[in-house]
Amino acid sequence: MLATYPDVTVIGGPSERDEADPQSVTNPTVIIEVLSRSTEEYDAGDKFEHYKTLPSLRQYVLVSHRERSVEVWTRGEDAGWRGAIVREGEIAGLSIDARLDVHELYEAAAEPSA
Repeated sequence: MLATYPDVTVIGGPSERDEADPQSVTNPTVIIEVLSRSTEEYDAGDKFEHYKTLPSLRQYVLVSHRERSVEVWTRGEDAGWRGAIVREGEIAGLSIDARLDVHELYEAAAEPSA
């Protein structure tokens, strides 16, 4: 069974936990997933559909394993979602007043750990 927990979760206040699964936070603001061959379809499909039901979620970010790009899904004022692909050399603006430099993200991931 694949783990269904996100890679990075940002919460804008005290965390709220699922009673049935205390490891699951129910009030994320931003979720960032690093995709892999084995999880890509699930993360971009069924998992995202579940995350869309969380009223607090403002952005869902998918970090590609195939190319230097991230897909940023943002909830609009009308509760609809719009997606944008941010590529190498570009910077993604996140709803938490942060920026994600795609080049720096992949360069940091390529560095060997000490």
